[in-house]
Amino acid sequence: MSSEYSKTVDALTGCLPQIERVAEAMAECRQSGGNVILFEDDNAAHDFNAAQMGSNDFLFIISPSGSNNNLLSLLRTASRRGLTTACLTFNPASVITDVVMFSIVPLIGPVRNPGTESLTIQLVKEMLEKSVSGVDAEVGAAVKQADALMEKGINAVMIEAGISDYNLAKQLLLKYGSVHKAVESLKNV
Repeated sequence: MSSEYSKTVDALTGCLPQIERVAEAMAECRQSGGNVILFEDDNAAHDFNAAQMGSNDFLFIISPSGSNNNLLSLLRTASRRGLTTACLTFNPASVITDVVMFSIVPLIGPVRNPGTESLTIQLVKEMLEKSVSGVDAEVGAAVKQADALMEKGINAVMIEAGISDYNLAKQLLLKYGSVHKAVESLKNV
């Protein structure tokens, strides 16, 4: 298994609850007749006419740094128009996470790695597409992938926190949404 893939799987493990919430919100949007709008290029966001967005639409932004001004401006406009908003970023302290309703923040390490970021973006997009596609086989595959990542996350919480209680590790991971936050919660007790 490549180093980038291992880092990506580990990072996504802690984000499964976040990914699930985004997928559910996307599915609700589509069921209500809305569109899912995705931007990962700030030039496209700059050229996009925000007046085209309807209140039933869902805006999903991919911003590795979480600080792109064009994307932030688009998100603020979308929020004012009543859209459901979400982002994927690798910077947990970024402004973008405060602007959106839902955020997916995989923690892939202290040093940015374009290979790991690219693979993470690709896998998150695939998981979201499969989750809202309505095709049973694809949803089943996404659920199996999510279950495998959840197991890795639970094991990571147990190892990093030095606990042996599987159910406690699972509860912490679900409550805090990431391995890092789950482990930190135990340090604050």
